[in-house]
Formats: sequence, structure tokens, C-alpha cells
Amino acid sequence: MKREEIKTKKPVKKVQRTPKESSEIIRVKRKYNSKFVLISKLFELHLIAILMLMCFIVAKQIWSCILIISIYVAIILVALILSKKSAEGTYISFQENKVVYRRKFLLRDTREEMLYKDIKEISFQYDVGAFTRFWQKHMNMGNIVIYPKKGNVLIYGIELTNVAPFDKLMVDIKNNIGDKIVNG
Repeated sequence: MKREEIKTKKPVKKVQRTPKESSEIIRVKRKYNSKFVLISKLFELHLIAILMLMCFIVAKQIWSCILIISIYVAIILVALILSKKSAEGTYISFQENKVVYRRKFLLRDTREEMLYKDIKEISFQYDVGAFTRFWQKHMNMGNIVIYPKKGNVLIYGIELTNVAPFDKLMVDIKNNIGDKIVNG
């Protein structure tokens, strides 16, 4: 008996990617780390869930415990998925004469450009909160903040959080981009 294999053609899914520009020197992407998100970003959620569970266990309300656990798991799954989607579409591109920041998240697509002559400083920082700062240092992650010469950093600046490997990126950016920024 001869066996015939039927091959089906699956439709090719076109993935739209941002092409690297020819003048690009370094591209820094935001790092997604599920352990970091679970430990540092959702720490308060863990504490609230534990306290609520303890209260319901003492009150012997089993159905409330089950409800709290299912809501807790759903929130964690949604937070992890959203964090991953946010990290996938976020990067800074250091090019010959400018810096390009891109963030694609859900229905919003943000693109900002800043010329090197308009940059006051590029800073490599850890998070402000002590708990998050500890975990960033532990996982070799950090933040890149680009300060403009004119205006407020919150409005006109660029910040890319949770980039890794932080130590290597600091050296690469300082070596390749440091001479392009003119102070004054």
C-alpha cells in the first residue's frame, strides 16, 4: 500500500518589522524579563493577595479564597503579556546625527527624534525605588535617560527603561556616541 501525503499550504503571515536604517550605529531594545516583572513590578500585588487570602482563610470563606486566587492569576497573566508586548516594540536607535526613540504598544505608535546637537547629556541610571533598583542591579538591567538642552526631560527627553546587559551597553554607547554630544 502506497501512502500519499497531502501537503497543505498555510498562508504566509507577513510580519512588519522596523528596518534598521543605514546610518544606525547602535540599537538598544528594552529587555523583557518575566522574573523581573513578577518580583519587582508586581510586589505590591503579591502582598495584597496574601493578606486577602489570610483574611478569608481565617473567616473560613473558601469560595472567596478561590475567587481571589483566580483574579490574582488573571492579573499576573495580563501584566506579563502587556509587559512583553511593550518591551517588544520599544527601542532607541543611535544613528549618525540623531537619536530615534520608538515605542509600539497596543494601538499607540510613538516615534521621537532628537539631534545630537540638542542633547545635553545621556545618563545611565537605575530605578528610583530601592526595591526595583536592587533587582535591576541584580539582573544587570538599567535605564537610559537622554536629557535635552532646552526644556524638561519629562516632556522633551527620552527614557528607555530596563535595558540589558547594562554594563556592556554603557561602554558601547559612551565609546560610539560620547564624542557626538557637545556640551554647552
